[in-house]
Amino acid sequence: MTPNPAYLLTWNPERWAWTELADQVAMVRDEGGVEDSWSVGSRQIAPGDRLYLIRLERPPRGIMASGVATSEVYAAPHWDERREGLRPAHYVDLRWDAL
Repeated sequence: MTPNPAYLLTWNPERWAWTELADQVAMVRDEGGVEDSWSVGSRQIAPGDRLYLIRLERPPRGIMASGVATSEVYAAPHWDERREGLRPAHYVDLRWDAL
């Protein structure tokens, strides 16, 4: 059996405030996971692929989350309001299992 691919996602708190982070951490702790979506660079991510999230820029830096893709990659309005009208961003739905 071939293992599913793994991808590294990024989060820079200097560029985007993750306002739901504390609530989602509690949900992972209490319920074992939480549904979310994240912007991605790779369009090859498929359901079942493993995802890891690295925190950049502001300490503490490093891998801070893992989860599993629950959708194919799709286009939607850009998360950065300054870039929203220029081109869409690509996202994947996922379930964080460690956060």
